[in-house]
Amino acid sequence: SPVSASTVSASAATPMPDASALVTVANSVDSGSDLAWVRGAGKGPIEPLLGSRFNEEFPSVSPDGRWLAFVSNQSGQNQVYVRSLTGAGDQVQVSLTGGTEPGWSRDGRELFYRTGAGLGSEFITASLGLGTVLEVKARRTLFPVTDMVTATPHRNWDISPDGQSFAMVRFNPATRIMVIQQLPALVARLQGAAR
Repeated sequence: SPVSASTVSASAATPMPDASALVTVANSVDSGSDLAWVRGAGKGPIEPLLGSRFNEEFPSVSPDGRWLAFVSNQSGQNQVYVRSLTGAGDQVQVSLTGGTEPGWSRDGRELFYRTGAGLGSEFITASLGLGTVLEVKARRTLFPVTDMVTATPHRNWDISPDGQSFAMVRFNPATRIMVIQQLPALVARLQGAAR
C-alpha cells in the first residue's frame, strides 16, 4: 500500500465510534493523499488503510464502525465512495456529478455530502442500504450552499444530534481587506486637520 516511510504528514483525523483508532489522511511524496489508521486510540504509528495512485481524502466512518465514506479522484473528478472499513466487497460510488465532504447521519442510514465547489455547492443526502451488499437507494438535494467556508482535506460542516440542523462556517460579506497607500502622508494630514 502507498502509505510508507515517505509519509510526511497526517491530518484530518476522524475517530472510530469506539475511540480505538483514528482514520486520517496521510500525505506522502510518492502517492499524494491516502487514508491511514492511527491505532492505539490515536497514539500508534500511521498504518495503511486505503491508498492508490489517486488521492483519497475526507474520511468519514459510519456510526456502527462498519463503513468508510471517502472522496477519491479515481474517476477523473472528486466523487464520494463508500466501502466496508475492512475492505471486504466492492466500493460503491455514491455521488453522481462530483462530491466532497461526506458525513453520516446519526443512525447511519444516510450519507450527506456537498457537490460543486465554493459558492456553487449543494448539500445532497443519499439513502443507503447497508445490508450484505451496499446500495444507494435514493439521492435528494437538500439545499444550496452559497457562502460556506471550505478547506481540505477535512469536512467543514456537521449535523445536529437530532438530524434536523446543519452547522457550518459562513463567509462574512462584511469582511473586507483594505489597502491604504501612503499611510504616513494620510496620518500627517489627519493630524493637521485635528489642530
